[in-house]
Amino acid sequence: MQQPVFKKGVMMLSDPENAPASTQADKFNIDEALDNAPLSLLIVAIIIAIALAVVLEAVNNNLLGLAIPKLVDDWHLPREAFKYAVTFSMIGMASGAFVSGFIADKIGRRAVILLTLPICGLATIVTGACQTMTMLIILRFFVGFSFGGLLPVASSTAAEFAPVRYRTMAVTVPIVCIALGTILAGFLFNLALPLGGWRYAFYIGGLLPLVLCVILFFALPESPRFMAQSRKKWPALRLLLRRLGHETGEKAVFADAADEAAAKAQKGGIKALFQNGLAHDTIAIWIVSFFGIAGLYAVYMWLPAMLGAEGVSEAAARTAMSYWFSTGGFIGALLCAWACARFGSRKVMVVFAIGGAVSVFALLTFNVKEHLLPMSAFLGLYGLFNNGIQVPLYAIFAHLYPTYIRATGSSIASSIGKTGTIFAAYIGGIVSVTEYFIMLGLCMVVVTAALLFFRRHIPPIVKK
Repeated sequence: MQQPVFKKGVMMLSDPENAPASTQADKFNIDEALDNAPLSLLIVAIIIAIALAVVLEAVNNNLLGLAIPKLVDDWHLPREAFKYAVTFSMIGMASGAFVSGFIADKIGRRAVILLTLPICGLATIVTGACQTMTMLIILRFFVGFSFGGLLPVASSTAAEFAPVRYRTMAVTVPIVCIALGTILAGFLFNLALPLGGWRYAFYIGGLLPLVLCVILFFALPESPRFMAQSRKKWPALRLLLRRLGHETGEKAVFADAADEAAAKAQKGGIKALFQNGLAHDTIAIWIVSFFGIAGLYAVYMWLPAMLGAEGVSEAAARTAMSYWFSTGGFIGALLCAWACARFGSRKVMVVFAIGGAVSVFALLTFNVKEHLLPMSAFLGLYGLFNNGIQVPLYAIFAHLYPTYIRATGSSIASSIGKTGTIFAAYIGGIVSVTEYFIMLGLCMVVVTAALLFFRRHIPPIVKK
């Protein structure tokens, strides 16, 4: 009789074809069951809960960009003095994105989500009481760390719960919420100013993730695919699967994807991202991630201050970013996700990248102070095109990399993108307004070239 071998909690037999019939019958393929399941209300609720975490952290991540014009007046410092606070926020995002995938594979997706929320909330609340630049830099690092750590885990967790035919949309929802959080940050900041100034925006914004953390502690389940990897978690996994509509026997043995994938997982890691023909597309998607995110967060961090340097009023600058740019981004994210499913990611993302370059270069053709409506419209288009590109990226990460290196590939690619924010944060503090808009446009030109270089695009969904 063949003896079972356990690797990462997944049972494998040295000779599966000659295994006892009862063992074969008791094996429960977790991936097959979840991939082919209907989209239940519980799955929808879980994805919404994950998306809400992204919304609240996005709100707090964007408050500093809105507050810099006020801080310049209150602290009697030039705009350039805040480049280190912005830069360290981006360093935190890159660091969080880099380590979160590894941590999530060790202690679970749920644990990472629950850890990032209080870090973000507490650091944001203390920012409201901050009096020195040194303390501001330290606090913004932790806000960035929590936000950067949340994003790849949120998108992968949503993907792991969703049936395969809804997976692209499930990944899209948390990423779309970045733009939604930016819109809400503008509302929150304008609401807080009459109550007690910019500090109250940080107090209110920081409280919200703490409340959500308490709710999710009781309501958010662990990823069933993660639990399948540990025999200790199988009793809880059976209960969760029952809630999801899957009945399993008490003696059921859970298989995560296939036994071959579990064996390959032992050989994964960063080096695997450059093996088996993946090197070409890994480099291309890293370039897209770096320059796309750089062009996006250069707006979030510096646009109000840049427009202020051109003589645009604070109110008009906040409106341009929080409403025009962010609303365009929200629409673009939904539009690009739909178009990629309908036409495939290659054509759609290239068109969006070209559109982003054209819309931002158009800002160089007139005086933004004297033409506020055209300025706002072109910024809205830039938000539509650039934010639209970010959504399919996480779906491409999942499409590009096989199961045994998917978490690592997504985490590393995301951290490369967040490294682009460090570049944008620092450069935005030293360039002129004209150079700033040129930089945004060139970022989109590089993204266009890298998307054309990338080979493994998501094909159109063929309706049966």
